[in-house]
Amino acid sequence: NPRDPGTAVTRILAVGRLVPKKGFDVLFRALSVLEKKGYRFRCDLVGDGPERSRLERLRRDLGLGESVRMLGALSNGEIRDRMQRGGLLVLPCIVARDGDRDGIPVVLMEAMACGMLVVTGDLPTIRELVLPGKTGILVKSGDVDALVEALEAILEDPDGFTAMREAGRGRVETEFALALNLERLREVITGESSRSRAPAPGILAETTV
Repeated sequence: NPRDPGTAVTRILAVGRLVPKKGFDVLFRALSVLEKKGYRFRCDLVGDGPERSRLERLRRDLGLGESVRMLGALSNGEIRDRMQRGGLLVLPCIVARDGDRDGIPVVLMEAMACGMLVVTGDLPTIRELVLPGKTGILVKSGDVDALVEALEAILEDPDGFTAMREAGRGRVETEFALALNLERLREVITGESSRSRAPAPGILAETTV
């Protein structure tokens, strides 16, 4: 049982610009519920942005100091190294109050290509990449309870999603490898990651982190 003291801590990774549409406040609230239930995990949030101060306050208010770390911006290489260690990537994308929303985040493709299980917000564009229940898990946008339920199922049976991880990797390799490689090539040529530019329509609607 993940709540037993001797059980290994589940690694959770969250990556993205700290803006409302990423839904990281939803993630923090869900993790707070899970921690109160006795689950053991370590969540690393990678990224920076205008929501950082608000998220840091929320993290403190929820008492997540020991289990959630806010690491700030890291290089693409450092992020990929973390992804290759395995674990779970959570990106609970929402539609922000001003209507801002994600296209298909590159970070989801990267994580799936590394064999990570992904849990993300159920948005139409993301459904182009993540087939619910087959290549990843989609949760209702902004629904803390739905995210808690999804994460609890994974924490209770971390080895029960191996087929989904493999299917996610296969989908990226067969359907999205070209777009992912073009994004990596653009970063090499320009020295700029998609985290440092405004989202713009392009390959795969918006290939944004």
